Amino acid sequence: MANAISSEIRQANEPRAIIKAAKAVESSFIKEMLTATDLGKMGKDNQDEFRSFLLGAYADRIVEKGGFGLADAIAHSLRAQIK
Repeated sequence: MANAISSEIRQANEPRAIIKAAKAVESSFIKEMLTATDLGKMGKDNQDEFRSFLLGAYADRIVEKGGFGLADAIAHSLRAQIK
């Protein structure tokens, strides 16, 4: 069990894994911000059920294009904690 845990820690220390996790957090944060807007609302209740997918896609795209810089700050913090 200890080997599995230390393996997970080593894997989490990989730069790609840290960046991927940080971008996922930033995307989730942006999606929540977009949820507070009227963006993607189509008026009818049954059409709004797809809104979360749309906002998730928008959030992912914003992060792909550089986001707000939150992913960089999170990745920096994660690297500092793992060392």
